[in-house]
Amino acid sequence: MTAAWPAGYNVTRFESAGSTNDLAKDAAKAEGPDGAVFWTPHQTTGRGTHGREWATPPGNLAVSILKRPQMPIRFAPQAALVTAVALADALCGMGLVSSRVKLKWPNDVMVDGCKVSGILVEGQAAGHGVDWLVVGTGVNVLHHPAETRHPATNLAEAGFNTSIEEVLHRYLTAFETWWSRWQRYDFQVIQTAWTARTKHVPGEQLQLLQGGQMISARYKRLSPEGALVVEGPDGVETQIVSGEVFADPTLPLETTD
Repeated sequence: MTAAWPAGYNVTRFESAGSTNDLAKDAAKAEGPDGAVFWTPHQTTGRGTHGREWATPPGNLAVSILKRPQMPIRFAPQAALVTAVALADALCGMGLVSSRVKLKWPNDVMVDGCKVSGILVEGQAAGHGVDWLVVGTGVNVLHHPAETRHPATNLAEAGFNTSIEEVLHRYLTAFETWWSRWQRYDFQVIQTAWTARTKHVPGEQLQLLQGGQMISARYKRLSPEGALVVEGPDGVETQIVSGEVFADPTLPLETTD
């Protein structure tokens, strides 16, 4: 990769690492700067949402970005949606046809209907505000797990051959663009971009896992705050702020991301 990283990003590569999120969190606690980036093509103890394992065999990408945004803590979950929009934009910028790249609430990027990336945002509050956020992203570049909660794929299987460094560079460039838009214009610009790319169709029946219980509801829209707005069997609209959307509710819950 000959092109420079985006301004303000200090990128550190590890041949192998346990968890890039843990590296970034350690840096945050040691007063590391906004824009510190830790990445590896081989992560050995990575994790996804809800504490599940995220496998990163050699040839895939695991990257975590330390950010110190000045915002109320209630806005922190929006960072996952910002990141999903940025990664989708990066993949399309590399040549993937836009119609093949879709977003699934709250933090999955999909190619041809299969998960190619997951996002894990962790952070620490300072009073009612954010002290720091760590935005972790895993991208299946050459490999993907065979048995997962959601159908998975990788970029090579999708017919898109590229280097990890190219994916990382495109992603960081898009991340800076969309993060800056979020900070300047509030969440509305992200809501519009996410809605344009989501796989969810208004009226679509969703299976949602919340608190260990599967519920069925119809997708309505993404709220101005980033919550999933659904309609229950009783016709009442509800905003879901955390949970998981399933394509197939019969999949066993112990499978990995």
